[in-house]
Amino acid sequence: MNRILGALSSIVLAATGASWLFAAGAAAQSTGARIDKLSNQRLSGTYYARHVGMTYDECVRECLRDTQCLALEHHRGGGLVFGRQSYCKLFSEPGSPRASNTTDIGFKRTSPSTLPPPAVADAKKKADELKKKAEADKRDTELRKLEAEREVVLRRQEEIERQTSQRRAEDGERQRREEALRQQQEIDRAAKAPTGGVRPPSAPGASPPPPPPVASAPPPSPPRPVSPATPPPVAAQPPPPAKSAPPPVAAAKKAPPPAAEPAPETARPRSITPAPGAGGAAPTEWDVVPVFYGTDRTQKSVTTKQGTRIGYGSDRANRVDLGRALVTVPKVHQVPKLERPWKVTVPFVDWTVYEEAEDPRKHFTVQEIKSLSKAELLALVRDRLGVSSTFRNQALVMVHGYNNDFDYALYRSAQITYDLNFDGASFLYSWPSGGGVAQYLYDLNSAAQAEPYLTQFLEMVLADSGAERVHLIAHSMGSSLLLQVLRRMKDRNPAVASRVSQIILAAPDVDIDTFTWLAGEIRGIGRGITLYASSNDVALQVSRRFAGDKPRAGDVPQGIGPAVVSGVDTIDISALSTEYFALGHASYAEKTPLLRDIDLLLKTGQRPPELRFPVYRKMPTPKGDYWLYPSSN
Repeated sequence: MNRILGALSSIVLAATGASWLFAAGAAAQSTGARIDKLSNQRLSGTYYARHVGMTYDECVRECLRDTQCLALEHHRGGGLVFGRQSYCKLFSEPGSPRASNTTDIGFKRTSPSTLPPPAVADAKKKADELKKKAEADKRDTELRKLEAEREVVLRRQEEIERQTSQRRAEDGERQRREEALRQQQEIDRAAKAPTGGVRPPSAPGASPPPPPPVASAPPPSPPRPVSPATPPPVAAQPPPPAKSAPPPVAAAKKAPPPAAEPAPETARPRSITPAPGAGGAAPTEWDVVPVFYGTDRTQKSVTTKQGTRIGYGSDRANRVDLGRALVTVPKVHQVPKLERPWKVTVPFVDWTVYEEAEDPRKHFTVQEIKSLSKAELLALVRDRLGVSSTFRNQALVMVHGYNNDFDYALYRSAQITYDLNFDGASFLYSWPSGGGVAQYLYDLNSAAQAEPYLTQFLEMVLADSGAERVHLIAHSMGSSLLLQVLRRMKDRNPAVASRVSQIILAAPDVDIDTFTWLAGEIRGIGRGITLYASSNDVALQVSRRFAGDKPRAGDVPQGIGPAVVSGVDTIDISALSTEYFALGHASYAEKTPLLRDIDLLLKTGQRPPELRFPVYRKMPTPKGDYWLYPSSN
């Protein structure tokens, strides 16, 4: 019985195999395909199927039957890995063949009879060309649209710059008229004074007398009589319109105006006039930007070529130190670079092999730095606000991020102030960052412990400085510190918190869930929150590794996109980068649009972003909209 069943099974299997072979042969014949065999070869590439126990002919039929198969590899048996068992591999993406003693390969070929006729091939080629042309036309249209949008932005920026220049010219003309009027009044008062050089005492409430003569024009000697025909000793000076003899005080026109206090901090809208000859070079070779600072770093001494000055290290002082730094900006400065001496160091050991000499004609430098009392600092701040014009009675507070030492934070604050032409009062709060890439955890804890000190500093700026509008800029880890301070300030002192104007967060190093919560907590503070996100921020790359690859609020994860949070204008500037606020610098030629947008944001506060900066593209998402600065590629 078993023999009969076995025989029947063999007959059924033979019939099935024959039908299968007939179908495979028919399929191969209909497609006109064949397999070209290469003996003693093996194949690299991508295979999608592997059949064990097949002969070469069975492998050929399997490949011919499957349209996905482009090549095969047949192992005849033997070898160290598979023993004497044969197998067949079917390849969809075959690579190059290599020598082998146990395998044969075959490539599927198409017979000439099955090739498409010339008319069909020409039609397909023409269709491909039309498709490529349509795609090229679409790209050209998008590029022209982008160029048009950029032209609009540039024209708008030029108009703003023209209006700013016009206002400056009008301010300068007004100052010249006031100076000419003051000098004329001095001349008129001098003309009414006695010719002997002795002026009667001023009556109470009268205008202050003109300054005494300079050393180059001494007063006439009383014992020596002067004949009517002999002019007084100062007659060499140009006489006034009056017919009376010119008084000795006419020589005082070259003296500085009488004032017990120093001249105003700024002779130009964005800088103060440097001290003549400072650093051994002409004062016209650099500008000076005042930066008012607060820090809870420990104070230390810094030795320079000019001597010893104060500085601040990375240790925590557990108190707030206030002061003002005068930072020089070279006239050769190119927006938005930060020019500093280059040096060669040995990695990981902090050993400097060579360092270029610091020169205010070429580099950002600290010309002067002083620790001040609160009263002294506020007096200087009010003087600065009193001469502001473009950003009238406005203040800008910057909080740096991870891996920033104190001096570089000063340079970065001065650079942003200078490049924005911000002539209001600029403040820096510097928390005790370790200033090293490997000190991320130390920086994380230092930023957290600085919260009460930044609160104290920020409340002073908002409540006591006299600024009518206070803008806040924080980068990276500094954003987390600032958001926590604003959250507590809103609950504890809402009247002071209401004086905040624009809040700018550059690549905030904050967990996305924490950021969403904090943004809701501070809602209502300021006139708006702007988040600049970037997929190439160095600090966030380090942060992601420490946070278990969890998304950060300022990051743009691939395939996910930037954070979209209610009440926050998120702008993806990966095409520009946020490194302008940090210390890892590359080429900055393409970063100037970021400055233009910040300038327009501080001046106008206009929202949504595409209204003030049309180059931005609105990107709708299920959670809401964000904006994209498009890549030029």
